[in-house]
Amino acid sequence: MGTGTEMKKAGQRKKVFLVITDAGGGHRGTANSLKAAIEKRKLPWDVRVVNVYQEVWKDIEPGLKYLRTSGEDVYNFVLRHNLIIWAGILRVLARLAVRLNTGRAAGHFRRFVQAERPDLVVSLMPFVNDTYARAVEGTGVPFALLATDLLDTEPYMWFTPLACRRARFVAVGARGAADQALSRGAGERLLESGLVIHPKYFEPGARTLPRGRARARFGLDQDLFTVMILMGGWGSTVIRHFVEKFEAAPGRWQVVACCGKNQALKEELESRAPGFRNKVVPVGFSLELHRLMRASDLLITKPGPASIMEGVAMNVPLVLDHFQTMPQERPNVGLVEREGLGVVVSDRRRMFDTVRGLWENPDRLEEIRRRQRAYRLKDASVPVIRAMRACLEGKRESADG
Repeated sequence: MGTGTEMKKAGQRKKVFLVITDAGGGHRGTANSLKAAIEKRKLPWDVRVVNVYQEVWKDIEPGLKYLRTSGEDVYNFVLRHNLIIWAGILRVLARLAVRLNTGRAAGHFRRFVQAERPDLVVSLMPFVNDTYARAVEGTGVPFALLATDLLDTEPYMWFTPLACRRARFVAVGARGAADQALSRGAGERLLESGLVIHPKYFEPGARTLPRGRARARFGLDQDLFTVMILMGGWGSTVIRHFVEKFEAAPGRWQVVACCGKNQALKEELESRAPGFRNKVVPVGFSLELHRLMRASDLLITKPGPASIMEGVAMNVPLVLDHFQTMPQERPNVGLVEREGLGVVVSDRRRMFDTVRGLWENPDRLEEIRRRQRAYRLKDASVPVIRAMRACLEGKRESADG
C-alpha cells in the first residue's frame, strides 16, 4: 500500500489538518483564523481543525483516565476563575504527561494519519511536537509547526530540537522566537511570519471604521470615555472586579465587558447593569470584537498574543493586566513596553488610576496609537499559506534527520 500522499489523485482537493488543543482559546482561535484566510483565498484545500486530545488521544489522556476530567478542562477552569497561581504547576504536569505518553501518543497519531490520509499536518500547540515528528516519519505526510505564542519560554515547549529539525517549516510570531527556533535547528525552514490573526483585522473598512459609527453600531453612548475589557475567550472573573472598581470610582464611564464563553458572568453583569451608575455593556462570545475595539478609547486585556496583535491592528491603546500573568505570556509584556504599544499595570489596585491618567492625557493616547501604526503589523497568514502551498505541491526543503 502506498502512502497517503501517493494515493491522492491528480487534481484532487488537498486535505489539511490544523492540530490543536482547547486548553485556552488561543490555539483554536489561530487555527480558525488561518482557516478563514485559506477559505477567503478560495484555495482547493479541505481544512479541518483537529483537537488531538478529543479525537485521537482520548483513551490515553491521563486526566480522563485517572481523574475523569481532562487536562483541558482543568486548565480552562484555572483561566475562568483567575487561578493563575496554578498555571506553573499545570505546565510541569503537562510536560510530565507528554514524556510518559510519547510512545503511545505517537502510535495513536500515526494510525490516525494513516487512516485519514491528510496531505499536510500543521501543529498549533506546544509540548507535543516531537511526538508529531516521530508519528509522521515515513508516512509521506509533511508536518509543520506554527507557534501561537509570540515567544517561547525555558524550558522550551514549542521549539524542541527534533521538531525544529523535522518540521517542513517553523513559523514564529516575533524576532526573539526566530532566534529561539534557529538555536534549536530550524535552519532555512524558519518562517518569521508574525502571529496569525483573523483576516477581518486587515480589512480596510474595519481598520478605518470611525469611532462614532462603531459606537452607533452597538448602541453605545457617543460621548462617554469607553473602556473595553477582554480577558481571553474564557472570560476571567477579573472582569467583574474591574467593572466594580470603575463603578466605585469617580466620574462616569462606558465599559464593554467581553465575557467570552463565561455565560454565567455575562448573565450576572446583565442583571446588575441597570443598577450601575456607569454604562456597562456585557458581551458574550462575539465575532465583532474588531469593531468593538474601534468603538473603544482603550483596551484592558491580559498579555495574550492574539489580543495584543488584534488591538494593534485596530489601533486601540492597550492597557495590559500584568498581575499573575501566565508563564507563556510574560515575554509579551516586554514587547509591548519596548514598542510603546500600550502601558502595563502590575498592581490591579492601580488599574483605574492608570486608565483615568490616560483619559486625562489624550496626547499620551495618541502617542500610543502612533507607535502602533509605526509597528506596521502585517497579515501573517500570507507567508504561512505560501509555505503550506509549497508543502502541498511537494517542494521539499532540506531537513536534518
